[in-house]
Amino acid sequence: MAFAQQYQCDVFGFGESLRKSDLRKWKEVQGKWAVLFSKAEIQVKVDLKIEGTGMRVKKYPF
Repeated sequence: MAFAQQYQCDVFGFGESLRKSDLRKWKEVQGKWAVLFSKAEIQVKVDLKIEGTGMRVKKYPF
């Protein structure tokens, strides 16, 4: 995250999410989004469940 912010590059699409959720606010910050993104404090919370790994239980017969 810090690498993207250092180069002011919103590769995660936070600006696009803001545009879709609050167009009025996006229009206010659009021209200065790169600077705002680079200074933002971003916290990411992940809730992950692995359904299957695709690994075999038995080895291949050869």
